[in-house]
Amino acid sequence: MKALGAKAPGAFSYSSTPFGAGFFADILGLMAQRQPINLVPYKHELTTQEAASFLRVSRPRY
Repeated sequence: MKALGAKAPGAFSYSSTPFGAGFFADILGLMAQRQPINLVPYKHELTTQEAASFLRVSRPRY
């Protein structure tokens, strides 16, 4: 793991794998562009309506 951070008093330290650091950088980039972000737990179950809303698609009605 690579440690990122500053050594200034009161600064934070962050330790992550390369994938985690890339993900964190992507999230910060989206936040800087004021893009909406949805975080959903990996094992979270969604109803079909929730999934359609999350993906911004219409749900067929039979």
